[in-house]
Amino acid sequence: MNRKNSIIYNELIAALSLALDMDCSGKLYHAWRTGLISLAVAQKLNIPNSNHLFYGGLLHDIGAIGLDDHIVHQTLKPNPKYKNLIISHSKNGAEIVKLIPGLSVISKAIFDHHENWDGSGYPNNKKGSDISIGGQIICIADVFDIMVRFYPRDARGDIIGRMAKYINKIYSANLFLAFEETMSSEFFETLKDEQMVEDEIKKKLNHVALSVDIDHNSTAFALASIIDTKHKYTAGHSHRVAIYSAAIANVMELPVERVEGILIAGMLHDVGKISVPSYILDKPGKLTDKEFDIVRLHPKNTAEVLSMVTNLRDLAPIAGGHHERVDGKGYPLGLKKSEIHLDAKILSIADAFDAMTSIRPYQKTKTPLEALRVIQAGAGRQFDKDIVEMCKCLLESEEFIRNGYNVAQLLHS
Repeated sequence: MNRKNSIIYNELIAALSLALDMDCSGKLYHAWRTGLISLAVAQKLNIPNSNHLFYGGLLHDIGAIGLDDHIVHQTLKPNPKYKNLIISHSKNGAEIVKLIPGLSVISKAIFDHHENWDGSGYPNNKKGSDISIGGQIICIADVFDIMVRFYPRDARGDIIGRMAKYINKIYSANLFLAFEETMSSEFFETLKDEQMVEDEIKKKLNHVALSVDIDHNSTAFALASIIDTKHKYTAGHSHRVAIYSAAIANVMELPVERVEGILIAGMLHDVGKISVPSYILDKPGKLTDKEFDIVRLHPKNTAEVLSMVTNLRDLAPIAGGHHERVDGKGYPLGLKKSEIHLDAKILSIADAFDAMTSIRPYQKTKTPLEALRVIQAGAGRQFDKDIVEMCKCLLESEEFIRNGYNVAQLLHS
């Protein structure tokens, strides 16, 4: 795997991790801290392939993607209605990471990260050495971050003392000793400072690699599937938006490299929506002003997440601009006309088209022709009228919608 593709891959995984760690209040950094600690402890113990546990830590809670509230909040203030999902999230996460090229190696560690040394954990009540060492390491890293959230004013010694009470209960004495030796005063202060956590993650992404030979297009395709698992009505949405957008770009005769960028932007355009609670996304009626304010944050979050992927940074304003309107009444920035990136205008049409022709709880599903009429009516106000006119023949094709569009044709026609 060449270095450029390796860094893009690493950054995409970290970007997904960041998206999973966003909520209405902002970034939580839970997974990033867990990843940094897991790597440090694994290296202390000379665990083979310790790099794997860095990425295992980054994605250890991916199975909780369906929760309305971030799982750390459920730890601090449990809600009984989420009990089953919380118990199954490590098992679900282990299956989800298998969808991402190169990450099946961390599946077992994620599966085991809530198993306790004394057998009181979940999902399988494993005990002692039956728990994978990767699962044990992610577990103690996870406990540290939760402990710091419970006791934010505690110094290093106080947190270590509190964690010592769980020796031979949640984790073994040997693992705790390695953790304690790893958790220097300097490392402790780094983990408590959000900017220092960000800086440390960026350093690690340049040096802590997985031995996978995969291009970022395939990774983005896999991430799109994960993004769309957030709620039941969006299955396949990101892939379809990507395909429709690339098809429109093809009709406009944009260069192949640009079409490829639009395809990736389409697949990742809703990564910021992971932070939106499912009860809002699945609500059949009109959203309240407060709920809509939360929804309006998602393209901003998308742009922020993609901005951390160095070689895909140019896609941030495209993916993050898919809810802007040419009349300036869109969000999150209220851009208008030429202020909106042309490729974002393409995404906007594709996104609206798929939303109207797919099952949604808040509206009746439209035929492609009905959706096209709505888009045409919005030309010059919501949508760019020149793009609408150019893609008219494409969007009114029943065969195109029924059969989809071959991605290889898009990129090589």
